[in-house]
Amino acid sequence: MSWLVTHWGELLAAAGALVAAASFITTLTPTPKDDAALAKVRQALARLSALQPLESHRRFKLPLTRPNQPPHPDDLP
Repeated sequence: MSWLVTHWGELLAAAGALVAAASFITTLTPTPKDDAALAKVRQALARLSALQPLESHRRFKLPLTRPNQPPHPDDLP
């Protein structure tokens, strides 16, 4: 466990590089099956990220929380 705590930055960088390489490879292949698998991996990593994008492109929220802010005027219909 202490090894994980010590090397979490390297593990995160390796995971990012792996997802980037997988993304490059799946764009080269014509089948949609691998794209769907990579989308699930990206979704799982997004749940673990420190900041998650809201529906608006200007704001982020912490995981497992709900934003209390009113909508931005540019986001209103």
